[in-house]
Amino acid sequence: VFVIKKNNIKINNNFLGPSFFKEGFIFFRLITNKEIFGLGEPNPYSGSIKEIKLILLQHILPLIKYKKIKFINLEKISLLIKKKIKNTPCLYSCFAAISNAIYDIKAKKNNSSVTNLLQKNNFKKKAIDAYASGGMILENQSYEILIDEALKYKEKQFVGWKFRPKLPLNFLSHEMR
Repeated sequence: VFVIKKNNIKINNNFLGPSFFKEGFIFFRLITNKEIFGLGEPNPYSGSIKEIKLILLQHILPLIKYKKIKFINLEKISLLIKKKIKNTPCLYSCFAAISNAIYDIKAKKNNSSVTNLLQKNNFKKKAIDAYASGGMILENQSYEILIDEALKYKEKQFVGWKFRPKLPLNFLSHEMR
């Protein structure tokens, strides 16, 4: 488990960053005995870095450490952990990070991409359409400043662009929004 802090991230000062920028990003790295590693990222909105690290390191990692990936059953692990700790969005986000890391390892092992791996699992679509997310401004800013951002993502051929209504200056918590 490792954290990338805000001071390593370049932020455009014209716009707000996500609320988790203050704390940083957290990633989970799962390494096989053949030195293949997979990365997963818990949803940073699901809890604090401290809470996410606690769940990953104290509750999930002991149940998957030294296990063969094909025998890691996240549903069974979930049931075991739910007996010990409260069922929270953070817990499910940690399971998603583990699942992402496992898919990453399987794709690397097959010298492929996660997209190709998912396609082999009966997903019909050949590409996954993605939208860009941004457009966070405060109530004292003009929507006009978002035009350049939207055009930049259109030029990069995203299928859409998500922006938010103006945020009140005193209402910055993602959870409160």
